[in-house]
Parts: sequence; C-alpha cells; structure tokens
Amino acid sequence: MPAPSQLTAPSSRGSPRTAHGASSGAIALDPTEFRAFHHLARYYGRVGRTPEMIQTYERAITTVPDEGRLHFFLGLLYEAENQRDRAIERYEKAIRLSPELAEAKNNLAALLADSGENLDQALDLAQEAKAQMPESPHAADTLGWVLYKRGIASAAISYLKESEAGHDLTSADIGIARFHLAKAYEVAGDPENARAALERALDGLEERKQSLKAQGAAEEADPEWAAEARTILATVKG
Repeated sequence: MPAPSQLTAPSSRGSPRTAHGASSGAIALDPTEFRAFHHLARYYGRVGRTPEMIQTYERAITTVPDEGRLHFFLGLLYEAENQRDRAIERYEKAIRLSPELAEAKNNLAALLADSGENLDQALDLAQEAKAQMPESPHAADTLGWVLYKRGIASAAISYLKESEAGHDLTSADIGIARFHLAKAYEVAGDPENARAALERALDGLEERKQSLKAQGAAEEADPEWAAEARTILATVKG
C-alpha cells in the first residue's frame, strides 16, 4: 500500500516548547479552534509523542465533531500505528463529513484492498480518488491494486505503470508500486515483465538504503513487501 496521503498542515512558529504553550493557551480560550489543536498535535509529533498526538486529535473531535480533517488526521495516525479498524472508522467519518477529502478515500480504498474486504466499496472509493487527484501516483497505485484484487489484472497494469512512472525515483513509495505491478504481471501471465518489475523494486530499495547510509541517516527497516518480492523473484528466476 502506498504511504498514507497527507494534507498540508499549518506550521507552528517558535521552539516546540513555545508552540506547546501557545497552543494550549489557545485551546483554553477557544476549544473549537481547529488550528490550535493542530499546532499542539504537531508539537507532540515533532518530539515523538504519538500517543499524546492521537489524544489531542481525539480531544479536538469532542469539541469540533464535524471537522472532517480531524478525523482524517486521526486516520493517518491510527494507520501508521497499525490500528487498522480505527483508521478505517476515522477515514469513513472524514469522507462522510468532507467528501472533498480525496486522500481519505484513497487511503480507505487501499486498506480495504489490502484486506480483500468490501472490494466493491474499495473500487468506488479508488475511482473517486483518482478522479479528484488525476495526477497522483498514489491514486493510480490504489486503483490498480483494487482492480488486481478484484481479479482484473489486465486492467490493473496500466494504472500501476502510471503509478511507477509518476513517482520520483528516490521516493520510498515507488517500490510498492513496482511490487504491485509485478504481481499484476504475474497473474496476467507475463513472467518476464513481472521479474523486471521485481528487480526494479528491489534494486531501488537497495539504492535508497545506500543513499541514506551515505547521508548518515538512520537505516530504514525493509518495507513489508520486500520479503515477498524476494521470494517471488527467486521463484520466477528459478
């Protein structure tokens, strides 16, 4: 699944400690002020306090229950914490309140596709997200993956190729698009292209690791798809 899409969040000025104090004060003065909750949640995110970040948005929902963006942000956080059911619940609420949130539709469709559940709903959501975000490689990947899950690999391939082409080559998300494309090629009876897509996915992952190492950045754990990609590649090569 592609990484969850995110809306642009308002920025906080000053040090994290200053931002925390200012945001807490704003909430005390006006508990319905969305931006103040958002600033406070961003502060917790910057200092790695995800539980408090989630609690802040949950608190915000009690006072601003009809703000779709709050439910969307919570969906992102719950998805990142692998709390799938809660993420689905928040994405669904976000879409009901704010149908313009294409990112919520895309992320919900991807979760449903990964689980193999409610694929009719997933297809509707993915098509709507693609129509609202026609240039998004994430939307193309999600729609292609849903079509693959529905057993229409031939139709999935064009969207998955579009997704791969739309990603920056240094993006962490291009690997999942290539993996999905390989799976579609495999089911469509095209092992040569499946093998090539898997090799691109794994080669790109290794290049990214080497680039991060050269920059002195912390090493990233392998994404979930990597182990399966290596297994499939060994099979098709054999």
